[in-house]
Amino acid sequence: DTDNTTSKTRTDTDNATSKTRTDADNATSKTRTDADNSSSKPKTGGAESKKTSIAERRLGKGTSKTNQSEADIKQQLSEELQGQRAMNEVRKLHKISEKMASMEKANPKGYQNDPEYQKLSEQFDSQARTVRENKLSIQRMNLLQGKTGTDLRSRYNKSDIAYEQEVLRERNKSLAEEYGLSPDQIGDFNVTSKRIEDKLAGGMAGNDTDTSPNVKVLSAGENDPIKTVDFTQVDGDHHLARAIYKVEHGRYPKTAAEYDEALRLKQTRDFTNVSVRPTDTHQYRHNPDAYMGSSKGDVNKVLHPEINGTPEKGTGVYNEMTAINKQGKPLKLHHEQYAEAQRLKKQLDTDTTLSEAERTDLGKRIKNLKKESANNHFESVRTTAKEFNVIENINKENIKKGLKDGLSKEARQIGEWANKVARGEMDPGEYKSRVEEAFGSEENALRIVARGFRDTNL
Repeated sequence: DTDNTTSKTRTDTDNATSKTRTDADNATSKTRTDADNSSSKPKTGGAESKKTSIAERRLGKGTSKTNQSEADIKQQLSEELQGQRAMNEVRKLHKISEKMASMEKANPKGYQNDPEYQKLSEQFDSQARTVRENKLSIQRMNLLQGKTGTDLRSRYNKSDIAYEQEVLRERNKSLAEEYGLSPDQIGDFNVTSKRIEDKLAGGMAGNDTDTSPNVKVLSAGENDPIKTVDFTQVDGDHHLARAIYKVEHGRYPKTAAEYDEALRLKQTRDFTNVSVRPTDTHQYRHNPDAYMGSSKGDVNKVLHPEINGTPEKGTGVYNEMTAINKQGKPLKLHHEQYAEAQRLKKQLDTDTTLSEAERTDLGKRIKNLKKESANNHFESVRTTAKEFNVIENINKENIKKGLKDGLSKEARQIGEWANKVARGEMDPGEYKSRVEEAFGSEENALRIVARGFRDTNL
């Protein structure tokens, strides 16, 4: 019933059954697809929807109410607003892209030398970084259909790949400088930006960058293969943060405040250093950001079991820890950021000693905290979907071998809902409401899914 009441956008495949629109998209989307206006998921036109949202109906503005607390409903309303703002960031990107495309068409041989075009290109790159910082914006952009979506993602992906490569070049320079190496001696085991050809053709934009730097040890002779030695987690994190700051500001951070800003950029732009050393950073012996397919690492046994075979016995407990960590970090940030936004809002409303400048600054901090909170909530649910899908692939390979089904019905239900959120078919707030009713909390739900790594490690 909830899905039916929230569906406000018809798809071209089956107008009678479409349940895939969020209120945020419908209320704000103004971007037409060139290929087929009727199939564009973020619908066009400037009129705001007059229908009430899920959260508004629960506050009594519509016909449907639940047992959610008023605080929970207000938080859901806040997240719906952040969804609208996320789409607005995509619109800004699209507007710049259209201007660039127009200039490219008008002057195909000389547009790159046009100062106005160069200015637009810089504006596009800057806005692309803003979109990269917001998982909701990336989701909205990836949902765009037809030529509009393809063209925008193509230009965005070109910009994002160039940015990613620039960061990694600076990371390599930073590592080389500290260890007395040359930058071309630094390699990388694992970089997220694959499928480059597909991305440049307008395929789905990525959400993050995973990277594992290593030193390429030169061969001692013809029969001696080149070896690699990976850096520690601490080294990788440190030099990655320095590199992101340098790309942004033209130099490495010098003060503690600047280094804090470097770490913030690393987090918000979602660059993750993943050491493949099993002993790195975990209270037991496993890196909580990396999967284990065997005692040697073998991450592809986890990610591609259909090609590399399923993970070895004994690795499931560590992959369960990894899954809890990956889902739990953004969820914890979501709670902390929203709580801090509420605290500051109370201060803004009650503290009469604040100057106008202080009130303005406080308002900006509250707005940013709410944005980051909604972004991290979506990221947590999206990660739950990813973890479930990884486990389900391993489980399928086990079943082919005649082994038992290792996924519980509870995990399957949570995985189904989480994947709906990832595809834009359900709001994170609706997901929260459902899992709290069925399983007590989102923390419980993510642990149920993560348990699948252990239960499928047969």
